Amino acid sequence: MDIFEEAIDSAGYYNYTRWDKCFTVDYAKIDGIEFAIDIIPSVAESNDKLEEIKKETEHIELVNTSIAIPDVTDNHNQWISNNPIGYKSWFETQTQKYERKYLNFRKSIYESSIEELPEDNATNLMRNVIKILKRLRDVYFSRSKSQSSPSSIVITTLVAKLANRISYAEDEFSLLTSVIKELQQLERFNRGVSIQKSLDEGFIISNVIQFNDGYWILKNPANGFDNILSSWNENTSASQDFFYWVADLQELIDNQTSSTIEDVRKSEILYDSLSLNFSSIKPSDFNVNTSKASPWRI
Repeated sequence: MDIFEEAIDSAGYYNYTRWDKCFTVDYAKIDGIEFAIDIIPSVAESNDKLEEIKKETEHIELVNTSIAIPDVTDNHNQWISNNPIGYKSWFETQTQKYERKYLNFRKSIYESSIEELPEDNATNLMRNVIKILKRLRDVYFSRSKSQSSPSSIVITTLVAKLANRISYAEDEFSLLTSVIKELQQLERFNRGVSIQKSLDEGFIISNVIQFNDGYWILKNPANGFDNILSSWNENTSASQDFFYWVADLQELIDNQTSSTIEDVRKSEILYDSLSLNFSSIKPSDFNVNTSKASPWRI
């Protein structure tokens, strides 16, 4: 960290902040727009550590791209393992897997009828649902003012793992609905409903997340030492805020499928859930504020 800070100084970048794992470099505001970038120093992970990681990792073929990044605070000075290249590779594989499944289902449906396979058949359904959930997250947590917004890697990993286990969904709304129903089970686990009961009822979320004695586990597919849900164990409000958000998502789904709500009102509800401008929230509330930025895995 010291060597990297010297390099930043010598390059003339003086407007930066040093954190425990990275540096945030703030650039000059242009036309009222602020811009900052997080830079994480890293080195290749040691061979001994790679072997340890492989024993704990779901996809050992991804481990060799692991890196070691610094974790420096007043209380400790250490290296921790990370694997962004491996995770990216895993996600791309999950996307391709889902697209193959989608196209096979779609092909079988239309081959069994006299209709031709539509030329505009959707791909990247899974990616689109992830984008929708990230936007819904941003709007919801900006309004709630909660500091426990789920990180993108939590949303991405959950959706990717669930989508390839969920039966056929014909569009984004169908897949989104199925994902939210699965996520609702997490709050039930927290209230004492057994994982076996959830499985017996046909839910598959327990094949994705482990919940043992109040401890949540969702391992990074490319790094078994990285529990993506560690924040839930460190701060119970993080999991509770996630449950509240999922309940809000289910209410949105219920409103969209309700037979008693007019289509115009449904459109307003949907737009409001995706746009800060439609509610009482002012656009300025969603501007980037570098003083409140929390670096690393947001």
